[in-house]
Amino acid sequence: MVYVVDDDAGVRNSLKFMLRSAGFDVEMFKSGQSFLSNHHPARVGCLLVDFEMPDLTGLELIAEVNQRGWSLPIVLMSAHATVSLAVAAIKAGAFDVIEKPLQPNEVIDGLGRALNETDADRRQRLLRAQMESRLSRLTTREREVLGWIASGQPSKVIARQLGISFRTVEVHRSNIGRKLLARGPADLIRLASASFPGHSPPKGLIEDSARFIPARILKKPEKHCGAPCSL
Repeated sequence: MVYVVDDDAGVRNSLKFMLRSAGFDVEMFKSGQSFLSNHHPARVGCLLVDFEMPDLTGLELIAEVNQRGWSLPIVLMSAHATVSLAVAAIKAGAFDVIEKPLQPNEVIDGLGRALNETDADRRQRLLRAQMESRLSRLTTREREVLGWIASGQPSKVIARQLGISFRTVEVHRSNIGRKLLARGPADLIRLASASFPGHSPPKGLIEDSARFIPARILKKPEKHCGAPCSL
């Protein structure tokens, strides 16, 4: 079952035809409040929701669904799928972000992947989003240090590689641990390894962001940023 929430009747009708033709059962809602009032939490399926709506935005609806503990994978639609929106949506608990105007193959593929997501997949995705939220607090230098920590290098080696003092590396390690909520040195190494799979130094923001920003946005960031930007 796909639950479509969009205030535009034309979009709803188009999606109803598209999804039913693809074999999906569909229920339509014209607002977030209408969906919240009529959905039974025991019913399974996927939520396809528009970002810009008059009563609740897509992000607000995602937050409310998660607060109620409803186990629904959510795909967000937006005519302005910027990098910042994609990050916010995934952090809020969305499975994916689809850009309007909608392309049938992209919609059907995204919904299929969302419906196949298991509870374990969802928990893992939310954990990754939480970690990315913590990583976003790090400075560029702290991310560099974290990458070397992930590769198993001691502070003396990190200092030599980065051309900074041992003391400065130790200060960075302390700040990183605080921002990532590490419980101690061993936990910091575990978090570092999880942040940079392969135990290698960071190669830049695109490689890190690829875990949670849709590939089509990463490939053309200038198209999706509200102002000139680069990744």
